[in-house]
Amino acid sequence: MNILWIYKVSVDTETHITTWREMYRCLKKYHNLHFIFPYEKEPKGFCSTITYVKQPVKLAYIKRVYYLISSSAKFLQLCKKYCFDIVILDIWSFFFPILLNRERRKKVKFIMDMRNYEFNENSNKPTLKDILSKLWTKIALNFSNKYCNGLTFISEELRWTLMKNSQPNPNILIWPSGVDVDFFKNRSIETNKDKFCVFYHGAFTPNRGILESVRAMAIIKNKGVPIIFRLVGGGDIENSVEEVIQKYELDGYVELCGQRKYEEIPELISKSDVCLMAYPNLDYWEVNVPLKLLEYMAMEKVVILTSLEVFEKITKKKKCAIFITDNKPMNIAEGILYAYENRFKLPEWGREGRKIVVSEYSWDNIANNFNRFLSSL
Repeated sequence: MNILWIYKVSVDTETHITTWREMYRCLKKYHNLHFIFPYEKEPKGFCSTITYVKQPVKLAYIKRVYYLISSSAKFLQLCKKYCFDIVILDIWSFFFPILLNRERRKKVKFIMDMRNYEFNENSNKPTLKDILSKLWTKIALNFSNKYCNGLTFISEELRWTLMKNSQPNPNILIWPSGVDVDFFKNRSIETNKDKFCVFYHGAFTPNRGILESVRAMAIIKNKGVPIIFRLVGGGDIENSVEEVIQKYELDGYVELCGQRKYEEIPELISKSDVCLMAYPNLDYWEVNVPLKLLEYMAMEKVVILTSLEVFEKITKKKKCAIFITDNKPMNIAEGILYAYENRFKLPEWGREGRKIVVSEYSWDNIANNFNRFLSSL
């Protein structure tokens, strides 16, 4: 089948498009896949069938409206060139009913794919972004439930949260994030014997507990324990992270490694002793399946985690996870120190995590389920 996948995920950073790169790898033997992705500065692609949409760098809401219009235009252009059997959309790329109906007469099947939560419903003070995103999500879901041939969600929790007041759609699939268990596997690389290494990789955004984690290293510094926190990635709060490092004089305790190629990530994880994901308690995370957690577990690394239900569900509360109450710097520091005190037990504990990932979160298994769903429509 000819499949067009339209998703509003920035391809400026390779780690942002892991899901689609892996699905392409697994599904290309069955289908011809095309993609439409936005970018701001320099796109990072993984195949020759990606159509890029240049985005304005600033003004978030204007960017989203611009993307809706520009992706629709690219869609129409590609439809003149290719005869698509299936089009997969997200909530920021769904089209107006008249446009959908026009393509439906050509027997094109549409799928709405919901992979994240655009608002924080439990916030005591919902922001304008929360209010507008909630309204947009409701419109998109009602529209897709009526006009699309199928709906897919990243988790059962997201499905029930978004559809609790909606009519059930007969064609629904849950497909979570996954991991390439052959690529992300433990490698025989010696870790730094002088310092115990805590590792994080991914986006530097305010809702990932990065600043709190860096502040935790100031507490560890005062205790004189030989620990280093190594971060790979970049993003919105990168300058703020550097300011905290300077404020607490954390050179030698916090190391910023910048953006790295996807192929380098497994080796960098292997060089660490423990991984850290001090995420705050947000609805966004509770209905998600964080990809990097699966990658750490596949690499047999113990992960320090805040006590979110999603983390407890994925790790099954096994010893591959060290849970802390919340992401306050003191609690993060205590979690890191606990890992350090048990550093000789960590390899054994980490093996439990890989067993979970191999049995439940392999990309090959997820892609096979997805392919069966496509064939059933």
